[in-house]
Amino acid sequence: MSDQTNEIQNVRAEPSLQNEYNSLKRKHARLEREYENLLHLYKQAVVMRDYNEKEKETQMRYNQMMRDNSPDDMFLLDLEMNVLLCTSSANKRLGRDMLGEPFLQAITEIFGENCARDIGAELHKTILSGESQTIDVHVYKSCDKTGEEEMSLFSLLISPVFEGKDCLTGIIVLAHDNTEMHNANERAEAAARAKSGFLANMSHEMRTPLNAIIGMTQIGLACDEKQKMAYCLGRISVASKQLLSLINDVLDLSKIEANRLEFSLCAFDIKAVLGSLLSIHAVRADEKAINLRVILDDDFPQYIKSDELRISQVIMNLLSNAIKFTPENGSVVLSAKSSEESGHLRLDISVTDTGIGVDMEQSHKLFEAFEQADSGITKKYGGTGLGLAITKKIVEMMGGNISVKNMPGGGSCFYFHVMAGKVDDPEEIASLQSKGSVVDITPDFSGLKLLLAEDIDINREIALAILESTHVQVDCVENGLEAMKTFLNFPQKYDLILMDIQMPIMDGLEATRRIRAMASEIPEAASIPIVAMTANAFAEDIAECKKAGMTDHIGKPLDAAVFLSKLAVYLKKTI
Repeated sequence: MSDQTNEIQNVRAEPSLQNEYNSLKRKHARLEREYENLLHLYKQAVVMRDYNEKEKETQMRYNQMMRDNSPDDMFLLDLEMNVLLCTSSANKRLGRDMLGEPFLQAITEIFGENCARDIGAELHKTILSGESQTIDVHVYKSCDKTGEEEMSLFSLLISPVFEGKDCLTGIIVLAHDNTEMHNANERAEAAARAKSGFLANMSHEMRTPLNAIIGMTQIGLACDEKQKMAYCLGRISVASKQLLSLINDVLDLSKIEANRLEFSLCAFDIKAVLGSLLSIHAVRADEKAINLRVILDDDFPQYIKSDELRISQVIMNLLSNAIKFTPENGSVVLSAKSSEESGHLRLDISVTDTGIGVDMEQSHKLFEAFEQADSGITKKYGGTGLGLAITKKIVEMMGGNISVKNMPGGGSCFYFHVMAGKVDDPEEIASLQSKGSVVDITPDFSGLKLLLAEDIDINREIALAILESTHVQVDCVENGLEAMKTFLNFPQKYDLILMDIQMPIMDGLEATRRIRAMASEIPEAASIPIVAMTANAFAEDIAECKKAGMTDHIGKPLDAAVFLSKLAVYLKKTI
């Protein structure tokens, strides 16, 4: 009976144990989940702690980088104006760490007492008003090298620092060095003033020869006397050349500023060039009774390889200035010597005068475009302020430099050197000797025939007037198409073609290309000299003419002597 009772009780107890077991099992599972959650949260907390440490380190590194590399001086001040933090540039400017120092004491050493007092007043305004303030500070210090006083300009921004909305806790001062910008603005304003003055002066310089041209033309048209008319034409010629020189200076300067000034290297007789330049200036020198002469070293070369036009331009400019600024009965001396340097020739050339001399403190302005060392001298003697600037650029681009000095007893000396190539090949020298120089007498082209392609009436008239005394026969056409047809129809009739470039219907370049393209069928199309006669006188224009098949180039306005000399070379006539 007892065994049966125990069995019944066990059976009754089993559901209760099962329920408790199940309950415990559920609690265990929940605890495991909570443990997993807590473990996950712990891991997240560890990651976040590490992340925050890294972020803190990164932020501190960035702050340090900003302090070390900031181009501006920046200060964080407390309300008692002590330095809590500042950039390395500010410490470097003072030569020590300013941390904890009174701000006004530190900037007194940097900016001076007066500036520090003004800055202190602005700081007090910011503390009282809670608003930002700005102030410009001019600092003057003596330069150690020159002893001259130099000015630095700083712009300061003073801003309040708030914790929350209304609690002022400190001040930030940002000091930016505006010296370079200030100096750049001053240079730009000075350049603008110089260019404005240059344009006014250029207007005057151009109007002077234009007035002479117009006035003398009117006088010449109204008179019947040949002598008076010849005088008028002579003055017109001088004024025209003066005007052309001004235009050439402006064009040269524009090419220099655009880095388009090009050089054409060729062998030439440098002694002949120097003699020609002296002859050109002899008339003006004689008018002022100036003794103009040249002194060459015994070993100065006869022939060199360089840009004849540019070397002539430099020496022409220096001689013109020397004669202009030398009073009557003075002297101007052109000296030249040479030496060998790294397998090339170094030419040292100087122009010395007994003129008014140079203000050496202002001498740097002589070689700057649009500048004049003394505006009073410009008004008295004239000039555009371009010549020496162009001269300096040309000399430097030819591997040299130019300087000026005053001579004892008065006057000045402009001296420069350039590099040139040697000419020592006997055949090349023989060729140069056979070319001769510009003609000074009229050649006789009797029995020869030219074809002139020119669309402008007055240009045809000028060319024909120059050619008239040579007794050459000339046929005229007005565009490239007519020139091409006329020549190809009568190829044996003409000895030379003078070809303008810019013409209607067909330009001179295209006409030349088409003529040369017929060489296989018409032999004369390959051999006839075609000479460009054009106002397109840049180096790239000349190269384009040669590329099209032209034989040579003559620039406008026409110089009669140069024009006839070129024709004489290709027409193979004895002058």
